[in-house]
Amino acid sequence: MEDRELYDIRSASRRVHRSRMTIYNWMNHGMPYQRIGGRRYIAHDDLLATLRTKLIGHRQQRSTGRAGRFSSPV
Repeated sequence: MEDRELYDIRSASRRVHRSRMTIYNWMNHGMPYQRIGGRRYIAHDDLLATLRTKLIGHRQQRSTGRAGRFSSPV
């Protein structure tokens, strides 16, 4: 295996300042991870790439004026 820094779920959530549920959601929607001894680990590069993708998508939504799912007309 390559010498890459791996995070468990708790460490990954702390690293990117997101909840553990968010990390699980990202994994369920395609973020790569690996199982070692029955536990899930995320590579540093994969974690940051996913965060960047989410941030860019969020910024694009804001710039195009798309309303959030909880917005209501005033």
